[in-house]
Amino acid sequence: MNQLEKISHKSNNFGFLRLLLAYLVILSHSPELIDGNASRELLNRLTGSVTFGVFAVNGFFLISGYLICQSFDQSKTLFSYFLKRILRIYPAFVVIWILSVFVITPLAGQAHLLADINFLQWLRTLFKVFILSQPHVEGFMFTPEIQTLNGSMWTIRYEFLCYLSIPLIALIGLNKRNVILLIILFLCTNVYLRYFDVNYSISMPFPISLQALTKLGLAFLVGMCFYQFRQSLVWNPKIAISCFLTILVFMTMRPYAELALILFGSYLLFYFAFHFKNERLQSIGTKNDISYGVYLYAWPVQAMFIKHDPSINPWLLTLYTIIIVSALGFLSWKLVEKPFLDMKNKIKLN
Repeated sequence: MNQLEKISHKSNNFGFLRLLLAYLVILSHSPELIDGNASRELLNRLTGSVTFGVFAVNGFFLISGYLICQSFDQSKTLFSYFLKRILRIYPAFVVIWILSVFVITPLAGQAHLLADINFLQWLRTLFKVFILSQPHVEGFMFTPEIQTLNGSMWTIRYEFLCYLSIPLIALIGLNKRNVILLIILFLCTNVYLRYFDVNYSISMPFPISLQALTKLGLAFLVGMCFYQFRQSLVWNPKIAISCFLTILVFMTMRPYAELALILFGSYLLFYFAFHFKNERLQSIGTKNDISYGVYLYAWPVQAMFIKHDPSINPWLLTLYTIIIVSALGFLSWKLVEKPFLDMKNKIKLN
């Protein structure tokens, strides 16, 4: 391993960035969940185009593209790669899915809805967990504006689809040229869908939005590209400033602001991840990575606050939620995520 790879793998701010992005999702959702729209969302008010939630999700997929490509590169077998990905995604997902249906639903005063579910519906529910669908109970709502048990969990399925894509790309050659060609393909497809304002979907074997797939897939592929080019990339403050100014130009262009964040914001994100040196920031997430749990638990916690106080101030809601879900994220890491991840060592996965 050369010196650049040592820096990239060990001394980085990915843990801090993932946690920050999870908190930004909370910040974004607070006014949106209260109002049922993004009119008071901070970044949307500043730009009129994107929200901090959109910003954060794309950031997650950029980081994921880099780290998962690295994981695939370091895995000795396809089995070990998939098992590591399953152990990372499914345990915490299944736990919050069960808690959402069997704990949150009664706490929201709608336990009677569970009694109406028959055996066949429960079997379908098990399949929905397997395909990483959002938890759903027919007829459930926190408030008229919040009719989803956990609206943040829709991205997890697309995350796992991206995991599946890496071995498929490897079949045609996981190299710089092919990754760039795929980026161009996903970019052109997403621009087409945005320009004509269409959102085709695939319903089998489970619903997939092509607009969401091409957008999040693009972010994931760009992250992969940064991994593939990691030894030849030029890191320069002038380039970072140019990317930032380019983003500012596109931020008021609603159809393309998000794409600009992915294409130009990626350089800023990885520049910060590898070249902003601060021991405290670099230590975040190394022992206790609570970011996934924070992301999974935030929506129902926010929704419960709003149910009991619909007029709650968005800033207070954000503060209360961050405090509670940070504790829940820590418990999720200690009791669920880390024990399953430790199984990798027990079965000597590489």
